[in-house]
Amino acid sequence: MSLASVIRKAAQGNPTGDPKKMAVALIAKLSKPELVQLLADEIAGEQRLLTLSSEKSAFAREFLSRPETVGTEAVAKAFKELAGTRFSLGAGLQVEWMEATVEDHRARIAYLAKLRNGIDETISRHQAAIDAIEEAGVSCLREIAQAA
Repeated sequence: MSLASVIRKAAQGNPTGDPKKMAVALIAKLSKPELVQLLADEIAGEQRLLTLSSEKSAFAREFLSRPETVGTEAVAKAFKELAGTRFSLGAGLQVEWMEATVEDHRARIAYLAKLRNGIDETISRHQAAIDAIEEAGVSCLREIAQAA
């Protein structure tokens, strides 16, 4: 459960309701631990976005502005800009960029590969749906299921 999903569910249940009253009702429904977890998850998400932004900025400055100088020195300079930021290893584990070991970086790569594989599988499912719909000459999967 995410904060966005809780809010979406409330909005869908009362699309024209007063937002402040709905917020008060949501807070009253949630236990303190639930509310803390929702907020902590949102904060963690924002922290991930900030880290990603820092990573992109640091590497863009060093590598895109002077690609001919890419080397150990340029890499070190880019990483210096990441001091104090962390990245996830999955399962709630995080490590600071400047303290990450080779094994930490390998764990991050494995974690990202797993995420990518999940995305690739999702893309494949949607492509299979498109192929089936187009092959059957219908507008949606429901029409295929009803004909079967």
